[in-house]
Amino acid sequence: MESQIPLTHRQKHVFKILRDSIAHRGMVPTIHELQEELGFKSSRGVMCHLIALEKKGYIRREGRARGIQILKFKEQGKLK
Repeated sequence: MESQIPLTHRQKHVFKILRDSIAHRGMVPTIHELQEELGFKSSRGVMCHLIALEKKGYIRREGRARGIQILKFKEQGKLK
């Protein structure tokens, strides 16, 4: 079994938004959509969370619009 690096509560929330968007819309949200959903004033906060998710192996980012690929559909723990 592959061990996963645990996510913070906020990272779990961002990851859940990404997964839910793919499940319901067939695509990930844009950075701007994530920013609005999370209530951030700038896109930098979103980027920091995406970088963390990528470093932990949950997503892969590519240099194009909506260029986020989910690598792990299971997350540790439940989002409350």
